Amino acid sequence: MVIDGSVLSNGFGRGAGGSVFLEAAGLAGGGRVEAQGGARAGGGRIALVADSISEELVVRTSARGGLTTPSDAGGAAGTVYLRDAASIFGTLIVDNAGSATNTTTELVPIGTGVVESVDAAGFTAVAAEFRHSVVGGWLALDGDFDGPRRILGHAHRGRTLALDPDDGGQIPIPGATYEGFWRFDQLIVRGQGHLLVRD
Repeated sequence: MVIDGSVLSNGFGRGAGGSVFLEAAGLAGGGRVEAQGGARAGGGRIALVADSISEELVVRTSARGGLTTPSDAGGAAGTVYLRDAASIFGTLIVDNAGSATNTTTELVPIGTGVVESVDAAGFTAVAAEFRHSVVGGWLALDGDFDGPRRILGHAHRGRTLALDPDDGGQIPIPGATYEGFWRFDQLIVRGQGHLLVRD
């Protein structure tokens, strides 16, 4: 896919940036991909997934927060996720393009807990409340970070996680503990972006 125009999901007024997901055999071009925030608002989320992603397109991809003005503090940076054939877990970029802000971009915590019951797809946790944005995160069962499990899905605010059956990780059993975490080949924070990670 060659992008020589603009793919925009920018916020207007005080609206936050939206989301953009592009997946193709290759991504290139001299165009722009943006999910920028409006005044005081946070940037959005962009994901570029391809066997090859040109640097020319990457440098024109932005999820910055709303710009700082004399009357408005800038918004928090959004995220740009890149995964090509050379990467395993991809690269996450938090870049506010030099716009000062006192707000923080947070990777949604997966948390810790105890497995209550299991089935072929995954497990249900005791007193959990998982959010959609933990899909793609990872779990260590009983402290085993060498055999982690990748999260494939869950119901919004639900207690059950579906796990990747092909990740080769530890099999959950009732009573096992779990600890969530995120994995990236590179994590880049720049341009006055601020990142909070609780897991």
